[in-house]
Amino acid sequence: MTLNVSRFAAYKAKKVTDIIAAQANLPTEEYKARANRILDLMKARGQTEYNTTVTRTRSAKDWEKFEGRKSLFPNIKWLPSASIHKREEHRHYYNRVWSKDDPFWNNNQPGTLWNCKCDWRETDEPVNATSVDVPAAKGLKGNPAKTGKIFSNDASYFYDPAGKTFEQVSKLYYTDSQSNLKINVCAHHEEISDNVRTGRILLDNYPGMDLEIRKHVGDQSNGVVKNPEYLLNGKLADAKRLNSWNGVSSGFNSAVKQKCEAVIIDLHNLQNEYLDIEKIAKGIVNRYVDFKNKTILECYVIWKGKSVMIHGSLFNSYNPEKKNNYKIQLEKILSKLL
Repeated sequence: MTLNVSRFAAYKAKKVTDIIAAQANLPTEEYKARANRILDLMKARGQTEYNTTVTRTRSAKDWEKFEGRKSLFPNIKWLPSASIHKREEHRHYYNRVWSKDDPFWNNNQPGTLWNCKCDWRETDEPVNATSVDVPAAKGLKGNPAKTGKIFSNDASYFYDPAGKTFEQVSKLYYTDSQSNLKINVCAHHEEISDNVRTGRILLDNYPGMDLEIRKHVGDQSNGVVKNPEYLLNGKLADAKRLNSWNGVSSGFNSAVKQKCEAVIIDLHNLQNEYLDIEKIAKGIVNRYVDFKNKTILECYVIWKGKSVMIHGSLFNSYNPEKKNNYKIQLEKILSKLL
């Protein structure tokens, strides 16, 4: 969610800057007066946005707790707003009870209206409500615990048909709260959790590494090759999260198509199995051409918080007749993951 909120803030800053810049041709005093009015308006709006961020973040955390206690409390009760002046939109939800499994919660929860002060609590009281949705405010659609977003893509600041705002905003980064990982505010939302996890492991194993998660461009559904997600010590890199011990070759194929210079083999999805060093080593040796022609310069393998690096120079004088010797060398390197 940090990525989403950072992106929202960056887009807002760019929009406000553009609005003020558009007044530049006014006489100086009028320009100052108008700029101050704009800033005052944004300050007031910023308080509403902050309050709503807090509410939706809390709702997301609540939902995670609710999901783990279904056997004790199978339902959720909507509690009245704490506001002195209660709005009508959510009033007919007050004290109504829905099952936790009701799709109603996909689109409705405290925080789907700006400055909403409603609350909820889990309960074993019987269901007494039917699913009647109140349309969420623009920018506040979806259950943040499920979407991973505080602000939905229809937020007004995100409106950018010509892509000019993206071009400027995508130059901005923030630093991960638990490491020195730099994250672009326009990084890939759907993969951000995995990419941050992988990045933290790499930085923990290689403290001097310079690593950033890049902006995301490319839509694979339209046949466009997805851009490499990382810049690793100045090299384009992407993480390949294998679902099979035989997936090394396809991971390298994908990295080559992306014009990566480094490939990260992340075995997180196989962590409940025994580490098959032999198959990983065999898969890497079979890609010796990528190393020998310097298409791929480095390969990092990650397993349960540990990482080893295979440098392409290992294959500079590769001899196919001694393939097994290279495999043994790789197995020795990979054994450090155990």
